[in-house]
Amino acid sequence: MVASDLDPLSSSWSLASHGVAEYVYQQDPDGNLYSRYIDELNHVDDNTWQATTKNEAKFADGSTVDAPALATCLNEIQEKNPLANATAGKITFTADSDNQLTITTERPTQVMDSVLGEWTNVVYKRDGDQVIYSGPYQAKNLQSEEKLDLEPNPHYPDADQRKNVTITAFDDEAAMKSAFQSGELDLIAPISPNLKEQLDKEGQKTQSYDAGYQYFALVNIQRPLFKEDKMR
Repeated sequence: MVASDLDPLSSSWSLASHGVAEYVYQQDPDGNLYSRYIDELNHVDDNTWQATTKNEAKFADGSTVDAPALATCLNEIQEKNPLANATAGKITFTADSDNQLTITTERPTQVMDSVLGEWTNVVYKRDGDQVIYSGPYQAKNLQSEEKLDLEPNPHYPDADQRKNVTITAFDDEAAMKSAFQSGELDLIAPISPNLKEQLDKEGQKTQSYDAGYQYFALVNIQRPLFKEDKMR
């Protein structure tokens, strides 16, 4: 899969998966939420939060991701991407200073860090027609839904340990397997259990990982509680 464009309002999930964009809050390998951008997040009242920004992370152009920068991009997301309003209603971000951010929600929430980690809420800035992100890579050339060339963001930690990367989309697994076996690709993902078995027999290194999503669960509507629409 390759993003169709570099627009944060339509391709935020894809750009984050490519390493170009980052969410305000992310998960560490153990599933704990952390942020490169926010130092403290305090619940003031039902609909108000106060955030202190770190002002350490940089956009790919070297500028600092401070409170005003976060307010600008997050307010645009709230205004132009209605999917960002799903959890707490419309959210307003006000930069009180370079490192203080007041967050006001339409509906109460107890988990603002989780809300800021939702797939819509990526960090970016606009420079004319250009969108600049803050992830470990920056996009250099995009062929929509086909190929994306990436180079390290020089202002991201450990940038000198990263190499240029090209992500290529394939229409079918057989073509992807052929490109991998011919040495055109260093890594392929995802792969089916059948292809994993083939590659294991060839001595290739494969990796399985657990994944869970809410829509993997099936609700038994014969149970009295789950017969109720509001409960479900």
